[in-house]
Amino acid sequence: MKTRILTLVAAMLVFAINGAAQSFTSTAELKLACENSPNNVVNINVPTQISSGPQAPATENVNTRCTIALGQFASFEMSQVSMTFAGALRFQAANEAHILFIESQVSAPSINVAQTSKSLFQVERSLLTARTGNIVVSSGTEGSVDIQGPLVGGNLNAAGAVNFNGGLKYFASLTDAGISAGAGVNVNMTGNEGQFIVTTSNIQAANGAINITGSGEKNFAEFKFNSVAASPRGINIRLNGNESEIVGNQFSFDGGAGIILRTGGNKGKVTMADGTLSATGAVQVQASTTGLEGVVVVQNANFNSGGSTRIETGSRGNTEVLDSSLTSSTLIRFATGAGGNCKSQNNILSAPTLQVCQ
Repeated sequence: MKTRILTLVAAMLVFAINGAAQSFTSTAELKLACENSPNNVVNINVPTQISSGPQAPATENVNTRCTIALGQFASFEMSQVSMTFAGALRFQAANEAHILFIESQVSAPSINVAQTSKSLFQVERSLLTARTGNIVVSSGTEGSVDIQGPLVGGNLNAAGAVNFNGGLKYFASLTDAGISAGAGVNVNMTGNEGQFIVTTSNIQAANGAINITGSGEKNFAEFKFNSVAASPRGINIRLNGNESEIVGNQFSFDGGAGIILRTGGNKGKVTMADGTLSATGAVQVQASTTGLEGVVVVQNANFNSGGSTRIETGSRGNTEVLDSSLTSSTLIRFATGAGGNCKSQNNILSAPTLQVCQ
């Protein structure tokens, strides 16, 4: 009889948590809901803050997987708590739902966030760890991703890959942040106005490349103020839109197998200033090489390549390399099209073959 009463009390508490989300405030309540809800799905339809529970290194252990489903205009925040999930952690969010981690630590085999329009995913002085799999953050129309440190050990750590997917008017910002992945870091911007901005942050990939791609008209990627990107498998930033832009300002790229920085269309632009690019493979910095008016400016930069180094623009493009030091084991080439402008000034160049503004 006692066992039946306890079971009934637990079931009533789970019902209360799911039916009256405004009382959902502790890690213990979330644990209970995750473990006992049908299919381990917890529905949240109001602003919810989990702020009561253990703090790292202590943690609340959840013995199952968990899917947190957010309704329209709902929000989910974890503040100053720590939770460890035995199974996958997933978020499924409706329009204008927000997900925030503030001074918290969360660990699960994998973490997947799927958001729709006008979404916010924020990680502030928090650590999310995927112990065996991937961290995937997918944002819909007008989605925002905001990752802020500082935090010893970084903010997103995955044994697998860390993947960001953004739609129309996507904005992602890393500030004083750290991302590390075993199988690579991938940023895919599919909308016309995607932005990925890295400020005083560190992105590391141990066994996979760092890839930033964009197919929209005006995609933008920037690394600034002592930001670092490093992967032995390469660094590839390829923005195909007609007016896309790549900027490095006070940065360090260690690309191992190679570095490709490339904008497409007719008016692509790449600017690399006050930074270093190192690779055992080739280095390519190119803007609109199959188009008309691409611009590449390299200034006060250091390039060290185990393969060829190519800095190039299209038929009427503008290629400028100024006050820089470039070393290649094979070839250094600065070029533009027949109707373009190519300028090399105050550079130190070292390579068996030089093709400089020929």
